[in-house]
Amino acid sequence: MRFGAEGRILKTIFIYSVLFSTMFVNACGQSKQEKMRLANQHKDKALQLRYEGRIEEAIREQLQAIDLNPDDSSLLVNLTGFYLDNGKVEKAKNTAERLLAKAPNNAWGHYLYAESLLKLDEKEKSLAEYKKASDLEPANPLFLVNLGVLYGELNNVPEQKKAYEKALEINPNYTDAIYNLALLEERENNNERAVVLFKRVIDLETENKEMLRRAQEKLDIFKNKKVAKP
Repeated sequence: MRFGAEGRILKTIFIYSVLFSTMFVNACGQSKQEKMRLANQHKDKALQLRYEGRIEEAIREQLQAIDLNPDDSSLLVNLTGFYLDNGKVEKAKNTAERLLAKAPNNAWGHYLYAESLLKLDEKEKSLAEYKKASDLEPANPLFLVNLGVLYGELNNVPEQKKAYEKALEINPNYTDAIYNLALLEERENNNERAVVLFKRVIDLETENKEMLRRAQEKLDIFKNKKVAKP
């Protein structure tokens, strides 16, 4: 009898333990899902605030999102970008380092780390990070254009040109690459090629008014030179 009674008691305890464990796991799962939902709300609000130019508020929202979901690397990517937008370069650098410690193969992490290093005038380190970003995401023309610009600052014209041309192999209509390549062709006195490229910028670009203005200025200069030529 005693063994039977103990057996029933142990069985009852076991059943309650299983039920409690199941409820606890479900509760934790729901709690995690709720935190992720709230984190996404803060992330979306942060992006909207960034779009409106309210960077400080965007940063606060993004920090709340990270507190709720610290495992989401994309939240650190956005925060790094916000810090760069706000001129807080050291914070951007530190956040990028935190991101890369968590996700060493995050291409955007390396790209934003390169951006922060460049703003701190650490050009060689920045170059290495741009290369890592491009190696991890080779189909991203943005990474290649920024890599090319930095090669230009380091007076490595062959690699600069190669980066722009590679970006255009990926996306022939990528106006940032076309415009920068046009400037390079102009500096090398390849004026006919430069004119063709500046015209392509004007034909393709629809949003960057400053780029359009500068491209048109370049074409006007070439036109005036041609008219003035005896």
